[in-house]
Amino acid sequence: MNEMKFTQGMAMDVSITVMLWMLLALSVASGLTVYEACVAMPSGLSEIFVDVQESASVGSVVKKMQYNASVGEVRVAGVPNTYFGYNDTSQEIFLIKKLDADNGEETEMLELKCQLATSPQPKLTIAVTMLIKDFNDHPPVFDKDNYYINVSEREPNGTVIPTPVSATDRDADKNSNGRIYYSIPEMYSSYFEIKNPLRTSLTLISPLDYETTPNMTIQVTAMDQPTGGATQMTATATLHINVIDMDDLPPAFDEPSYTGTVPELSRKGTIVNVTKPISARDQDVTINAPLRYSIKKATNNYFMIDPNTAVVSVNSPPPAQEFSIMIEAIQVDNPFRTDTTFMKVVVSAINSKPPVFQQQSYTANVPESLPVGSTIVTVTATDSDFGSRLRYYFAKEEDVFTINGDSGVMQLRQALDYERETGYSVVVVVTDGQFNTTTTVTVSVSDVNDNNPVFTQKEITVERERVTGELITTVEAMDHDYNSVLSFSLASHTSLFAINSKGELRISADKDNLTENEYDVVVIVTDNGVPSRQSSAVVKVKFPPQSPTIGNVTMREGGSDVVSICLGVVAAILLIVVIILTVYIVRRLSLFRRLQSTEQLDKAKNRSSLDPRGIMFKKHPGSRAPSRVAIDFANEESTDGGTTLAENPFTLDGNSNYGYMHSDESENDRDVDEIQIETAVIPYRNVGKFTSNGPVFPNMEDEDGLPINDHSYHNSSLSTFKDSNDSLHSDSTSSKKGLMKNMNGIGTKSVPNKKLSWAGNGEMPSNKSLNSLDHDPGISPIDEKPEITVYF
Repeated sequence: MNEMKFTQGMAMDVSITVMLWMLLALSVASGLTVYEACVAMPSGLSEIFVDVQESASVGSVVKKMQYNASVGEVRVAGVPNTYFGYNDTSQEIFLIKKLDADNGEETEMLELKCQLATSPQPKLTIAVTMLIKDFNDHPPVFDKDNYYINVSEREPNGTVIPTPVSATDRDADKNSNGRIYYSIPEMYSSYFEIKNPLRTSLTLISPLDYETTPNMTIQVTAMDQPTGGATQMTATATLHINVIDMDDLPPAFDEPSYTGTVPELSRKGTIVNVTKPISARDQDVTINAPLRYSIKKATNNYFMIDPNTAVVSVNSPPPAQEFSIMIEAIQVDNPFRTDTTFMKVVVSAINSKPPVFQQQSYTANVPESLPVGSTIVTVTATDSDFGSRLRYYFAKEEDVFTINGDSGVMQLRQALDYERETGYSVVVVVTDGQFNTTTTVTVSVSDVNDNNPVFTQKEITVERERVTGELITTVEAMDHDYNSVLSFSLASHTSLFAINSKGELRISADKDNLTENEYDVVVIVTDNGVPSRQSSAVVKVKFPPQSPTIGNVTMREGGSDVVSICLGVVAAILLIVVIILTVYIVRRLSLFRRLQSTEQLDKAKNRSSLDPRGIMFKKHPGSRAPSRVAIDFANEESTDGGTTLAENPFTLDGNSNYGYMHSDESENDRDVDEIQIETAVIPYRNVGKFTSNGPVFPNMEDEDGLPINDHSYHNSSLSTFKDSNDSLHSDSTSSKKGLMKNMNGIGTKSVPNKKLSWAGNGEMPSNKSLNSLDHDPGISPIDEKPEITVYF
């Protein structure tokens, strides 16, 4: 056990020794002292300064240190600090507590202890001074929400008015974040301005007036001036300005003028009756200085005024006339502040005479269309008693008219109607308060054409015969306007009907012109007013139906004949049906002919033995038209074979086409029983015995000059005209039918292939070419392409 411990202790000592030697070797290899290795870069000093924003968040890196030595060569440790810490691995200084420059923490020092990794001693101290930069994180603050000051309305312009308004800012930087500027709203810029924005003193730029603006409420704004892109912060407070009223205005009367009355010869002290009490007041409301009244100007001494109450009374009995006096109000504490007004005093005479109308009676002629509110007449009365006041009214209540009690103007209250009332008689009374006088107003209403004539029936239906001059009906109309004369006229069918002044409607046209069975006749009635008025009515005239006229369709006047339209439509439909049937029949006939031709051809194909000896050429006499030859089948039995129709004869080697079809001749122009053979038909060897004129093509030779005794028909082909769309010289005419001959099993020699073509201009091939097939001088070539017809 002791040996084991000893062994372990030896091993540990060896490890420590190895590590120390490695550090020593590293130190010797670098060759740097602690003073050289630990200086901060890039300044190369052991004291550095770092700017740190007050708003930096906890944990944020504020400085990454750099040394003259690498990370493994030095060891750095931070001295414990309240706000900052150091990470030796990343060599970063970081924030561990929120900063607050507003509490006086403008700087903070962090000490770093640096030593060589190979030697713990000595150590170099690096001083890192943190310069804390203030951040605008506090708004301005007023010590009050409301401030009050008093300003006299007599303060002159330019007066500087100090105010108690003040705000503070907790931000430490008083040159920016903590500096406060003041402002007031634009709406008060006509009265005040802040010339020094760092103070709240107001400069008066226009005079104040208590009477118009007794107080003002101004909102004062305090704003800081942040730097570094921080948000500006503001605060507001309210400044209340009370305008002090001063005695700067004179007194003023309540009314610009006054009017009073008093009887003539009234005794002294009789109070003049004034419409409104005389009164004046000081315009300086808060001062409201006492006033004294006096009569400023008077041509006589008839009236006097109480200096305190402004009551006007008789000083001496005045005569019956009108007086005008000037009254003055004087401010007691300042006689230079005064105001004046005028008063009209009417001295009325003793009422001894009644009023008199200027006319004993009044008349007025008005139309019934006169608008409501219009003036009918104005009655006027006078009173010889001076100062009498007259009033007008109706003797009894009137619904149609009204009268102005002061002016005597009589007006229309409700609309007039001549048909209801043609005139009115109204009694008007005038009074001076003691005596009454009457007069009569006669109002005559004139008629106005304001009613339309009216038919007793707006629509009348009658049935009549078509007789010229026949009375259809008599229309009746009436007019509510007085003495109206009515006339009748027609607004439609004036050529067929007529109406007279009595409203008798008659037929004026011949019966032949009355083509319709019903007419709507519009009748117009017109009065003789100015302007004239009219109305309309409809008379439906019905006639018996007329007998229809064959071949002659007559349209109604002002309408359409339904029967004629129907007949026209039916005729058009029949025409279309006929055209369709015609086309259908033509197409069916064409199809029938095609089917008939096909059936005949099929019958020919099904015949088991046809003797080709019955086929012969016959030249048709006549003009230069295409030649036709008849190929007849004789009813003879053949012992040496039969002629049959075979499908696709051109499967054999070679073919010799010799035929023609007119391109300008449609298939419908040909007989469906005809078959076109598109080659020359070469007769078999004993053809002579089947013809009366000898062989058709005797002594034929092949290309080697050898006589041809047996002729093959595999080069021949025939087709119906229904196949004319195929090429006449096609090598692949699968739809063609070929005529073949088998000669009793005897070997045959085929005619060499000779494909003969017609010239492009329609000329025949040369005689030399034809002679290779036809050596009979008795048969002359035809001028045009031949056609061969086969009859079954």
